[in-house]
Amino acid sequence: MEILTPKNQFICDKCNKTILKPADGYVQWLINEDNQYYGFKVVHYKTNSNLKLKNLCVFYLNDPESKNLPLSKFTGESGLALMLNLLNEKSIKDKSRILDINEFIKFIRRLHISYYEQVNNIYNLKYIKNERSTLFPENLKHLLECANV
Repeated sequence: MEILTPKNQFICDKCNKTILKPADGYVQWLINEDNQYYGFKVVHYKTNSNLKLKNLCVFYLNDPESKNLPLSKFTGESGLALMLNLLNEKSIKDKSRILDINEFIKFIRRLHISYYEQVNNIYNLKYIKNERSTLFPENLKHLLECANV
């Protein structure tokens, strides 16, 4: 396995194959009754899916509570700004727009911290002690090199 291009290539949550560029992917999520977002998934855009037509890289197919946007809307500086704005927004009943802040922070890390996407896929970073220092891009790159990627 080669090292992914940081902040440009991602791992599909459905098929575990590489999404080669943001234009090849989509972000899907759900909305609850309080209009809060959760369940963020990064998947191949249907024409780039590695799976057959009836098993596309989709999590929330035909779910009326699901939403999606092109992955490119969440990448780069504009994407980071969008994600930070979502963290700050309120839904109905004055609740946070984001249901699970930890899940959303992990989603931000996947798209905006170099090497996080691939290292988390290999090591499952939630089980690594002292995660804070681990999350620096130079440390993540070192972990990738140690994994002989």
